[in-house]
Formats: sequence, C-alpha cells, structure tokens
Amino acid sequence: MTRFDMDEPLWEERYRPRTIEDVIIPKDMIDSFKQQVSKGNLANLLLNSNSPGTGKTSLTTALINDISADVKWINGSKDNGIDDMRNTVVNFASSMSIEGNPKIIVVDESDGLSPNAQASLRGIIEEFSKTVSFIFTCNYREKLIEPLLDRLTEYNFDNITTKHKKELMVASVKRLEFILKNEKVVYEKKDAITIVKNLYPSIRKMTKILQKQSISGTLSIDNVIMETNAMYKTTMVQIKDKDFTKMRLHILEMHDASSIYTYFFKNIDELVEKTSQPDAIILCAKYMDMDFRARDKSITTMAFCTELMAHPKIKFL
Repeated sequence: MTRFDMDEPLWEERYRPRTIEDVIIPKDMIDSFKQQVSKGNLANLLLNSNSPGTGKTSLTTALINDISADVKWINGSKDNGIDDMRNTVVNFASSMSIEGNPKIIVVDESDGLSPNAQASLRGIIEEFSKTVSFIFTCNYREKLIEPLLDRLTEYNFDNITTKHKKELMVASVKRLEFILKNEKVVYEKKDAITIVKNLYPSIRKMTKILQKQSISGTLSIDNVIMETNAMYKTTMVQIKDKDFTKMRLHILEMHDASSIYTYFFKNIDELVEKTSQPDAIILCAKYMDMDFRARDKSITTMAFCTELMAHPKIKFL
C-alpha cells in the first residue's frame, strides 16, 4: 500500500485507499483508470453495488486524489430535488477552477434522486461534458432512469467481485497482512485468510474486524463475533429446518441483516432447488426493495426468512 494516514484512529479510515494503485479491484480496471487519469479526463461513471463496503467510495476518493480534481459531493438521498441539481450542480460546474484542476461532481446515493432531478442531470452532463466529470454511486440501479444510465459508464461491483473472486481474495489477504505488519501485530496467515473467506468482498468489514481482534497485539479470531457468511449459512439451515424461534433470535444478533439478500442471491444454486429458484428470486427482490425503505431492517429480514420458510413452492437443498 503506497499511502495511508497513521493519524486516523480507525483502521478502516487509516488504510482507506488514497490512490488507484491501492484500490482492491481487477488489474484491468486499475490500468483503465490510470490511463484516464494520465489524460486528465475521466469518463462519467456509475459505481453500483447492492453490497456495502465493496469499494465504491474508496475508488471515487482515489480517482479524485490521483487526478487532483476540484470536487463537489452531493448526497442524492438528501439533495434530491430538481432545484438542488440546477443550483448546486450548475453553479459548481459553471465556476472557474482557480488552479485549473479538473472538476468532478460526485452524486453519492444517486438512487435517492427524484426522477425529475435525474432528468435534469441529462442536460447538465451534456452541457458541461468538456469541463466536468460525474461519478454516480448507487445501491439500487433500477431506481435510475434509462436516459441517465445511457450517459454513464457502469461498473457493477457485485459482478466484479464475483467474476474476479480469486484474484481479489488474494489481494485482500495481502492487504490484511500489510496492515498487520505495519501495526506490528503478531498473526498467523491462516487467520487472515479466514477473515477474507468470511467477509469477502467487504474490505471495510475485514479491516474493522482486524482492528477489533488485534487489540492485545496478537490477532485472535473468535468465530462467534464474526458477522459473516457463516451466520447466513446458519440462518438458511434454520429456515430449512423450519426452526422459527432460533431463526428469529439469530437474526436479532446480526448487525448487518440487510446483506442476507445478496448472500442468498449469490449462493442460490447451493441453497435452493433449481425449480424453486424463480420464486425465490422474486421473493428476494421484493423484500430487498422493502428493506430500502424499512426503519428497522431486522424486521424486514425476519419477514423475508419467514416467507422463505413457509413458501409452498420453495424447496431447500
């Protein structure tokens, strides 16, 4: 890792990538972005992922740093009206950069933008195409209108982390080992591998658990506290066994219950009979959409698992 900030107390921030070279993405993506940076002109991007911690924000920050851009951050869940786009975005895009730096507008959580705000951005992107690059991040691509999507180069991090799983898992283990050595933590490589296997693809979760389990100066893995795929596997067994009480208590222990939808979709071939998969995916999509608006996401997750358990057409392997 080439750059990190030892003044940051949280390791997830201390070791957040600050240059493209340090982002854990496939090499061909790194090479592509480095070429764009060298030319001083980024494509308009959509960084999309249903799973948290996969690198959307880290890649955005690294691109901004490497290209030395003036940047305007917009939260699509808060600044989501057409007036916000016209005033905030246009004012920044039309202003002069004092030092002549490239300009980037980041629309974070862009799936929270109203349809009218999205529509207004089409013209803004075209109007300032020669002077401003846009980076959109989102969790729910289907909430973006097609005319806006047509103007963006999309990177789906869920697909990327699945397709390049072996390459990125190896890189993740190396990153954890670098952090442990830099922090002078005593560790065994098998424990770093265990963390990656359980928490992949979320490098943020890996780094958080790494710090938590290294307080004594020695890395100690306690599987009971690992918020991992192992927890979701247990939930699926409880659904199959129709053990409602254990399932409910198990879900209440989860800190990130919402990730179960992505886990279920990615592992459906190992969980559900082929003939049941269409109904299971429709059910997953329904509750994932409900989860986006839910105040208490554990309740939505519980409802999803309960309906999976009771559904007459869904048969578990």
